[in-house]
Amino acid sequence: MKFNQLDIKEFYDSVRDDVYVDFFSHVLEHSEEVRRFGGSFDSKNFVTIAQGMSHFIHNDGQMKLLLFSNLLESDVLAINQGLKTEEDLVLKNWIDDWENIPKKFISDHTKALAWMLKNNYLEIRIIKITDKNEKQVSHNQIKNIAKIQETNGFFIGAGNDEVINFTGNLEYVENEDDYSHITTYKSWLDGQHDYCDKNFGQFTDLWGGEKMEFIQNYYFQSFPLETSVKEKLIEISPNSKKDIVLERPFSLRPPQQKAVDSWVENKFHGIFEMATGTGKTRCAIGAIKKLESEISDFLIVIVVPSDPLGTQWKEELEKWGYKAILTMGKNPKQWQQDVEDFTRLVNISDKKFCVITSYNTYTNIKFKNIIFSNSKKIFLIADEVHHSGAYEAKTGLDERYTFKLGLTATLNRYFDDEGTALIKKFFSDVVFEYNIKDGIRDGVLCPYRYHVIPIDLNKKEYELYKMESKIMGTNYKERFNDTVKMQKYLRASERRANVIKNASAKLDAIKTIFKERKDMSYGLMYCNPGQIDDVQEICTKHSPDPIYVRKITEKNTPTRKERQVIIDAMIKGDYDALLAIKILDEGWDCPELKYCILMASSGNDKEYVQRRGRILRKLKGTYPNGDRKILADIYDLCVIPNISEFSTDGVQMEISLAEKEFKRMRQISDSSENSEDCDFIIKTFLKQIKKS
Repeated sequence: MKFNQLDIKEFYDSVRDDVYVDFFSHVLEHSEEVRRFGGSFDSKNFVTIAQGMSHFIHNDGQMKLLLFSNLLESDVLAINQGLKTEEDLVLKNWIDDWENIPKKFISDHTKALAWMLKNNYLEIRIIKITDKNEKQVSHNQIKNIAKIQETNGFFIGAGNDEVINFTGNLEYVENEDDYSHITTYKSWLDGQHDYCDKNFGQFTDLWGGEKMEFIQNYYFQSFPLETSVKEKLIEISPNSKKDIVLERPFSLRPPQQKAVDSWVENKFHGIFEMATGTGKTRCAIGAIKKLESEISDFLIVIVVPSDPLGTQWKEELEKWGYKAILTMGKNPKQWQQDVEDFTRLVNISDKKFCVITSYNTYTNIKFKNIIFSNSKKIFLIADEVHHSGAYEAKTGLDERYTFKLGLTATLNRYFDDEGTALIKKFFSDVVFEYNIKDGIRDGVLCPYRYHVIPIDLNKKEYELYKMESKIMGTNYKERFNDTVKMQKYLRASERRANVIKNASAKLDAIKTIFKERKDMSYGLMYCNPGQIDDVQEICTKHSPDPIYVRKITEKNTPTRKERQVIIDAMIKGDYDALLAIKILDEGWDCPELKYCILMASSGNDKEYVQRRGRILRKLKGTYPNGDRKILADIYDLCVIPNISEFSTDGVQMEISLAEKEFKRMRQISDSSENSEDCDFIIKTFLKQIKKS
């Protein structure tokens, strides 16, 4: 396939993309030749070069590498003083590097390049840098100069008529926190042809041995890899192409590894209760890999509460070589046939197979009959596992699952202790906890400020609030013993909640936030359906400049693809902020977010933990203006009505309900950078309501 038929983005980074899967593997499969400039002659750089090259090697692709020598500053000093030769030092450093490789995947990738070198599919030239006095310089001495830090490379397509030039930072990736990014340029596009042609010409000249002043007063010149070094590298070459192993490196942060270890110690059962953004999915894949090392054959069933989460799981699993199917978005006849066909493959393949389904489908008797007809052991992973305790989902908790893992940020179900206890019993309890405070301490999550903004009801709203509160108070004590009184209480509670959610003073508070904050880019505003249009109008009329926003709701953006298009547009700067109701609570990531405004929240722990987690993801790179994400902001619009006119029963009820709200506020405040200020405001609220 020609390059111009491939879907190639202008920019890739490890925040939103798997750079090696989404770009390198994708393009290498259709490349005849690769030329790369940058990085050192060492094993860690060879990992970044060889990743994604399985198809390229299989297709007998050709590669040319221009690399800097692996010399230390002391080595260069010895060469300049005539004490040692460069060949001896490069060879010695290479031998030391090879003998101290810490991980198998590093040696595997190095061996792959050695095989290419041995069989004349790879040529390597070493770049020497000299100053204006003809003295050799180590590239480490001047690596702060951008020209040297960047990788510059070319993919050459069939017939040499198409070239993709890529530049960027492709450092050796040790774990998920490391950051890589590249920009692509395509020779067949009018606006990019000249740029590609210029860079390609510079590479060709440098490859040919021409001495070039890439940086003022520093000269670059390439020389063939010394024979002794080449022979030493060839010694580690596999005997044949089929012996080449190019598995992707996988690693966990220490807390994540501790989670997997705890799960193993609990006989491959347990729940990870981890804050949003701290890597629950990666922990689960770590658990899969650990189980693979212990047991050869098993099927994986992953259950999720929403289609977007299912799609995310499929994409993530396939990056790591797993075969996965989704049952969501299919009629029963379709998914039944797909799952049957899929489970048959499990019995005749060495690959690990994953069935990703919804909580609704995994309780279906036909689904369970198909899954459990398979002879292999089954590993159940329940994402957002708190959903599994719901009345309609309980039948999915089937003891025939051999291995069990639950993932959640908030295990306790809202007003459902029985459902929570059932989940704990089935999964054998929580084996690992990692909260937001832990994530901020370890640098996994972004620190944040919490702004509690008191909101008053106007006279009309207050009268409605009192009226509904009176109905609630009348039925409050007896509601659990009388179903009629419970229904009256709940209906009045819902009507009163809508009074609070739609308090008109919230719109005034929004205007104040806009005025004080000034920079409204990269924001998320959770609105009530009754106010979302008003907020959009306020943003449009904001002075001196409008705030450009887009709504993401079930009605406006019913599909995941439509939502992602809008999110991507905000990331690029086309919009300042997003307006949402509930649709962005689960299953999407946007590390660029700087602030969140909570105009409407329930008392459900799950909701506010997930909403807070939306903006606490760390941004590994920078914003377009070069700034980094240092601190996030959460604005919480809280209505605490005056209850001085309430009856005794009404006051007791209000205090009980208010204390739940204060508990939520304290939990958000506790991990914030300004917790002392927040605590003062919360205590003031509490004293105010108790005085009433």
